[in-house]
Amino acid sequence: MILRAIEERAGFLGRIVIALVGVAWAIVTFFVVPVLLYEQLGVFASVKRSASIFKERWGEQFIGNVTIGGIMFLLSLPVIAVCGLLIVVLPPLGIALMILAIGVMIGLGGALSGVFNAALYQYATTGEAAGAFALEDLQGSFRPKKGRL
Repeated sequence: MILRAIEERAGFLGRIVIALVGVAWAIVTFFVVPVLLYEQLGVFASVKRSASIFKERWGEQFIGNVTIGGIMFLLSLPVIAVCGLLIVVLPPLGIALMILAIGVMIGLGGALSGVFNAALYQYATTGEAAGAFALEDLQGSFRPKKGRL
């Protein structure tokens, strides 16, 4: 409610502030789900723990999620093109198929990101690879901060 009031009263600047708050929240809560599952902490403690893991290993893990998002985007282009052509020929069927295809792509991308985040969490906290991920794959997602080796 407070954020909405800032956005409405401050106009363009308010939207920028809200966007920055959203980015900060996404960063702080990046590992919340794995922390909740593996460490049996409460919600507030999980957010704090997620932020500390992110701070320790900051930022590089986003490369994997950006890659997943990029691949899903590239895979969706031909699907959208086919659906677009179908919309021209049979609009109701094309629209229904487009909605279904986009939903499937979003769901698949979200599932892949969730699995990747859980594997990164395990590597960040234990140094061990999880499931089908090789240790080398996960090591490339983290780099030490400058000044640390």
